Amino acid sequence: MLVPIVLRGARMLGVLLAVSVLSFLIVDFIPGDPAAAVLGSSATPEQIAQLHAEMGLDRPPVTRYVEWLAGVVTGDFGMTLIRPIEPVVDVVGAALPVTVELTVLAMLLSLVVGVPLGAWAAARSGTRTDTAITLSAFAALAIPVFVMGVIVIRLFVFLPDVVASGAMIVGGLGSALLVIGALRRRVPVPAGGWALRLLPAAVGILVFLTAPEFPRQGWVRLSDGWAANLQSAFLPALTLALGIIPVFIQLLRVDMAQTLQQDFILIARAKGLSEQHVVVREALRPSLFSLVTVAGLVTGGLLGGSVVVETMFGLPGLGRVIVQAIQAKNYPVVQVGVLVVAAIFLAINVVVDIAYHLLEPRIRRAHH
Repeated sequence: MLVPIVLRGARMLGVLLAVSVLSFLIVDFIPGDPAAAVLGSSATPEQIAQLHAEMGLDRPPVTRYVEWLAGVVTGDFGMTLIRPIEPVVDVVGAALPVTVELTVLAMLLSLVVGVPLGAWAAARSGTRTDTAITLSAFAALAIPVFVMGVIVIRLFVFLPDVVASGAMIVGGLGSALLVIGALRRRVPVPAGGWALRLLPAAVGILVFLTAPEFPRQGWVRLSDGWAANLQSAFLPALTLALGIIPVFIQLLRVDMAQTLQQDFILIARAKGLSEQHVVVREALRPSLFSLVTVAGLVTGGLLGGSVVVETMFGLPGLGRVIVQAIQAKNYPVVQVGVLVVAAIFLAINVVVDIAYHLLEPRIRRAHH
């Protein structure tokens, strides 16, 4: 397992080097004089010449790139061009934790909700449960992220009592349907099975009793208190997750429905194993490959593409900072921001490869 990881890491460094070249050349790709664009139309030729020298535009591109890359390797990312003049590492370093936390929370919400619903739909393939879950997923996919953000703000900020009451009602109805379905089948249900069927009602009651007030905009850093931090991060993370959950549901549903038709699943059922054991222990892991791949791609995309949600909720995240830097012609921030996003995206791909090896023993054996 170590050899493919090392090879993948070497390829990642090569790709990252290529990305560093492209991100550095952003200044040269932009039409016009970057120094004049930064200073504006009122700048004098002397001021433009001075900024040219500060940006290194009076030197060959290869020389500038080598110096810039050496600075990046040693942690010197340069200074911003727009006031207040400050180190680029401070600007990107302050924005990156916001986007990373938002991405992690969104992915956790997506997995916690999407995986059980996808597995449940696959296990009940062709039933009303499967139809309801599938139609709900398709409906959620049709809603753009900015519309989803408006809906989330409207419900959780301006109508929190309605959301809390609705959670309790929906949870109670869900548990009631699960219990009625189990009684109709007249199949012995273990104690753990009854606990799972009552879980929606318990979650609904918990939400009704403990639902906090969420802010409309703004961000509270983790250092200022984890509770306030989660309150400020929950709604934007939920907005992102509501666009990802339907994708996870559909992917897992299709893959697991195929897995449940395999011979080893039929053998497991013939041995008298419970349906819960068959779905969770036997069928879930072989069905996660597509989900793991898409989860890695989505995670990388969220790091640089959550600018809409960050803008709606007033979050000082990396995506918003990069867009603002582009608008303000603050090129050093753009260069480093693009490089950081690319590095994290490539690292996530390595993690996905490792997950493949953990999920499927045959992949590990193929590399020996």
